[in-house]
Amino acid sequence: MSDAEPEVAPRKWPKLKICLGLLLFFIAWFLYQLFGPNPQITVSKETTYITEPLGLDGLPDFPAYLLERDSKGVTPENNAAVLIWQATWPGDLDPQDQTLLAEALGMESVPSEEDSLVEVDSDSVLEKVGAELTKHFSADLADEETGPSLSTQWQEWLRDDLAKEAIYEARTRPWTPEQMPALAEWVVANQKPLDMLVEAAARPEYFSPSPSFLGDKDDSLVEMALPHAEGMRSVVRALLTRGMWHIGAGRTSEAWTDIHTCLRLSRHVSKEKFLVNQLVSHAIDKVAFQSTQSLLQHKDLNNDLAENILADLLQLPSVSAAEVVDQGERLVHIDNILRMAQGKYGEKEKKDLFGKASTAIIKTGLDWNHFLREGNKWHDRLVKSMRMPKFDERRKQLAEIDSEITQLDSPATSLWSALGFMVSRKSRTQAISNVFIDLLLSTMKMLQVAADRTITQRHLTQLAVALALHRLQHGNHPESLEELVPAILPKLPLELYTEKPFVYQRKDDGGSDMTGKIVNGEWTDETPEERDHDSSDLVIRVPQPEFKLPELPLDELVP
Repeated sequence: MSDAEPEVAPRKWPKLKICLGLLLFFIAWFLYQLFGPNPQITVSKETTYITEPLGLDGLPDFPAYLLERDSKGVTPENNAAVLIWQATWPGDLDPQDQTLLAEALGMESVPSEEDSLVEVDSDSVLEKVGAELTKHFSADLADEETGPSLSTQWQEWLRDDLAKEAIYEARTRPWTPEQMPALAEWVVANQKPLDMLVEAAARPEYFSPSPSFLGDKDDSLVEMALPHAEGMRSVVRALLTRGMWHIGAGRTSEAWTDIHTCLRLSRHVSKEKFLVNQLVSHAIDKVAFQSTQSLLQHKDLNNDLAENILADLLQLPSVSAAEVVDQGERLVHIDNILRMAQGKYGEKEKKDLFGKASTAIIKTGLDWNHFLREGNKWHDRLVKSMRMPKFDERRKQLAEIDSEITQLDSPATSLWSALGFMVSRKSRTQAISNVFIDLLLSTMKMLQVAADRTITQRHLTQLAVALALHRLQHGNHPESLEELVPAILPKLPLELYTEKPFVYQRKDDGGSDMTGKIVNGEWTDETPEERDHDSSDLVIRVPQPEFKLPELPLDELVP
């Protein structure tokens, strides 16, 4: 009989090793999905939208794409931008960009500054207008208790503030050289560049590349320089100042040439399909339509000119917000994502765009292809909605998109959700993607509102011209708008917001203007602090107030 085998104690090390192995595997997996390499970005229509040309990094070269796209069919002879730059050189261009831009536009040489437009509200013009106002008000105060002259402090105020107000009045209401001698001197001195701008606007093409696309720069689309678009505001201020000068002298045809030039320049600017350009275009349209209304009320307006004005307005192309979203802002959105994925944005840029919570998550592993696909899907929806022909349908679809975006999940705001984002690349990706989409919508809503308002202002101006024609031909305004069709208008424009003809009355219904200048049917020089834009009107005042110099606040003068 053999002895019994000794009992063997259970071995615990293998189980412990398994547990440690699993723990290490989990830690390794956790760190890998948290900080591991991101999936390679796919170049396709669904992600990067454009697939060529590509840069050295294998991703779309957006500056090269935009330069090629926007320069097709453009020559130095048909490009309005060439003459505009010659008339305004160098504008806000940095010195290092001047030669690059001249070469990109096909200019034979860098333009001279000698004959360039002097901005109407430049320091030199303000100085002269301020000196005139000082002389004017000093004479008025000769017998006042405040003394025979104005203090140095008040003279500076007249130059810096009241002179600006006087020049603003001169570009919104007809004026004469007797009222503003220094401004009349400015008009005569700047005749050559102003006439060159008129010639430029008549050219069919427009291509003015951003300096950010030239040379060896690597600026993002959202940060790109647009000196031409911003400089166009100054150009329009100059043209409208001369236009009001023409009206003041009864040169109504010349006045319309300058006003129509502004509307043409607005269309040129809008060909660059970015948000800034479109907002500048809408702002130009607004002031040009207001100037048209001033021209229509002049006693020297004749039937032939009124017919020409109406024909020009009816032929004026519309500016499409949908095209801006589709062909411009979509690329800005994609460029932002690609630059974020490549680590080209610093901490400040990240915080400015997304805030601290999102910036922290961006440092972890993310699927940037998801960002790109989601961005394109939302852009497609926005474009489809904006292209709907009826305002109510468009507004309904945009409201639905707005509601859906506001309900999207935001980055982690609690400990539990933060833990979820730490262990899920998908959750992190979706959260930051939603931040991108939310930023996108706020911009597009502003653009559509501005576009709708401009359409309404254009229709109102067309009706104002048609009513002026009826008055010239029949001696009075019609009893109803239907009398304008078809003799004057081929058809009545519809109010955008109701899809019905505009309400027309031969008396004031006591409405309030969106600018705050007309409140309950009464004109006021004081803009109210709060205005209800939704219930306000777009108003054409007839007759408009005549030009007058700003008043000096005598009760504030100090001897």
